[in-house]
Amino acid sequence: MSNSASGSGSGGYGSGGGPIYILYMATVQDAIKRGNKDELKKLLDQARQTAKEQGDLNQAIRDLESALK
Repeated sequence: MSNSASGSGSGGYGSGGGPIYILYMATVQDAIKRGNKDELKKLLDQARQTAKEQGDLNQAIRDLESALK
């Protein structure tokens, strides 16, 4: 699994040679504000890959919430 969403690797470089971004809403919103299309495409690709690797994170959150009841 990639370090992109784990918090480690911030400022590092991914296997494609581009920077690894921490995928938080603030990161996405800041990139949108900058408006660099190349950066946005790379961030979108990374977000899609992270979502694919993690599966249904919303379901995992619901399962954890249910387990705590």
